[in-house]
Amino acid sequence: MRTVYLVLAFCLLQGVEGYSLHQETQLHANLTTKYDRKIRPYQNQTEPIQISMDFYMEKLKEFSEQENKISVVGSLSIEWKDFRLTWDPTDYDGDLNQTSLFVSDIWAPNLFLLNPYEKQTPILSDGTACTIQSNGYVTCLLADNFETTCSADISNYPFDTQICTLKFYVQGSFASNTLLQNASSTIRLDLYEIHGLWYLTGTRNYVQTYRIRGMSCEVLQLELKMKRRNSYCVYNILLPIFFLNLIQLFVFFLPLESGERVGFSMTVLLSVVVFFTIIQSKLPEFSKPSLSPLTFKLLVDFLTSIFIVLFVVVITFFYHKKNHERIPRFMREYIEKTKEKNGNEKELLNITWKDVAKLLNRWVSRLIFVCLYFNFSFYMIFNQVTSVNEVEISK
Repeated sequence: MRTVYLVLAFCLLQGVEGYSLHQETQLHANLTTKYDRKIRPYQNQTEPIQISMDFYMEKLKEFSEQENKISVVGSLSIEWKDFRLTWDPTDYDGDLNQTSLFVSDIWAPNLFLLNPYEKQTPILSDGTACTIQSNGYVTCLLADNFETTCSADISNYPFDTQICTLKFYVQGSFASNTLLQNASSTIRLDLYEIHGLWYLTGTRNYVQTYRIRGMSCEVLQLELKMKRRNSYCVYNILLPIFFLNLIQLFVFFLPLESGERVGFSMTVLLSVVVFFTIIQSKLPEFSKPSLSPLTFKLLVDFLTSIFIVLFVVVITFFYHKKNHERIPRFMREYIEKTKEKNGNEKELLNITWKDVAKLLNRWVSRLIFVCLYFNFSFYMIFNQVTSVNEVEISK
């Protein structure tokens, strides 16, 4: 306790220096008197104002492929220098190094979002407070939900990667009087929260110059590269499709004399139709730049299911056909060669339509297996080749 008392006594004897409310009020009056916020701050008319911008991303709120919209929550940091807002801290007891003023009291860049999802509104409103340093540097930190347009590319769905860009520009100014600068080459992710459907694989923060009627206009572009988390699609779409394909093949393992072959194939076809109907409600409805390979795979699987039903009906028809009807010569010759290879010489003269049905059943089962195998393999190989193995960036 004695140590505490000694420290308090020392502070009381030495005194604590600091600016007062009156001094800060006087500073505000000195800064805003005869200050015209409509005129941009420049000492030399030929020198443009340099505006440094940085973005702190908090979370990806939404990305809608159907609406071509991305919503990002974050803070935009804007800094520039105004020589009219400088003072000597020694005139205010030496401690008044910074203060705060509203945008309505000072000049601020007329910053807009170039690609908003809805209407354009000023980024810096009159009610935004900015920090003013004694050397004239003005810093405004604006936290908001930024909604912009972003064209989705589902060519590799559900292994797709999307690139979206937020574009900022200063309305009514060109590169001759206003220069935009990126404070960092990437978006700040110190406060970023991981998204459940998408993860970031890369960010960029750069300035792009455009030519408009012979004038140069600068645009700050914040680029987000995202990759879909496809675990849900793999377990709830691709794996069920794979098992449905296996079930389709089991119809050819049933005995030909069984009357359940047609019913089994029809049941599987109905299951495929119902499942594909559910999947279609989840797939993004886009035709450009190209359809998802999953759409073509589902179409091939559906057509394969229809052909299975047709082949099963035809094979069943041949199996129950009367033996006195003539068997085509090429079928008879092929069956004879098969029986000769198997050593069934006694059965060469006893070739019936049941043998033809067994032959077709063997051919069709192999053909369907090859179709399903290559359909699934091509789909997986295509997505493996076209999709980039990205790694989520850390903070």
